[in-house]
Amino acid sequence: MARQGAINIQGLSLRYPDGTLALDDISMHIFPGEKIGICGRTGSGKSSLTLAMLRLIDFSHGNITIDQTDIPKIAPGSIRERLIAVPQDPFTLLGTIRYNADIMGLSSDSEITSVLKQIGVWEAIESRGGLDALLEDHPLS
Repeated sequence: MARQGAINIQGLSLRYPDGTLALDDISMHIFPGEKIGICGRTGSGKSSLTLAMLRLIDFSHGNITIDQTDIPKIAPGSIRERLIAVPQDPFTLLGTIRYNADIMGLSSDSEITSVLKQIGVWEAIESRGGLDALLEDHPLS
């Protein structure tokens, strides 16, 4: 898998199985470590672009490379471990903050807490019971 993380999208087009054009000749470059937001009207292709980058759907034309490696040559799981996509309608799993932050149970409480502090939500979580707070009982909005 890529080491730097530069993503290059050139001439990307995508059609759904019913023939509907979802993306038409999209090109962009994302620098290593850069965080981007994809904005647009309903039906403009935001989700389609994200799904193509995560290799959840195939595109019909163009290419996507990560550090000059075509993504079809990269294992889908490897891509999904390294790219983060936040959906416009986020969801949570029933359970604790800890479970939602680390569904595989591989991280220590201090690692989870550190990340939650970095993204600026730890104080809200801590005031509602910390990592053991149940999301269905304590919405964070």
